Amino acid sequence: HETASESDKSNHSFEEVAPATFGDQLLDAGDREDRLVDWNVTVFTDILKQIVSRRNAYAAAKKDDPSESLDLGTIEETKQGDFKPLDDVRETIFLPEFDQAVEESQQDPHTIDIPANVTSELHDFISTIAGLYRSNPFHNFEHASHVTM
Repeated sequence: HETASESDKSNHSFEEVAPATFGDQLLDAGDREDRLVDWNVTVFTDILKQIVSRRNAYAAAKKDDPSESLDLGTIEETKQGDFKPLDDVRETIFLPEFDQAVEESQQDPHTIDIPANVTSELHDFISTIAGLYRSNPFHNFEHASHVTM
């Protein structure tokens, strides 16, 4: 006597029930990595749009304010006279104070266009990073993508 489940098994070919080959698994992993790279590019492109929107609004609001200009000078200028090594240490990243008017005048980031060459460079950069990860079960590009976002 053959049961229904045994009958179902006999109607399937070996290819239909065989586990995926190693090559298929590699292709699936490659497709997954490509999707993750594309997802990361989208996320980072959205962040770039927010940055551009904020910078444009800040530049428009502060363009007539000379106190907002940045003049770091040169190393040669600081080495005149009694030079000390700490004299050469300077702030390199200046973060603007929060300004409600700038916030309110900001363009909707979704309407900002990021040039194709920037998106392509971002894609290449993220693809390179993805390619540097080893195929560890936990510490891999997929995990890094989810943790980072």
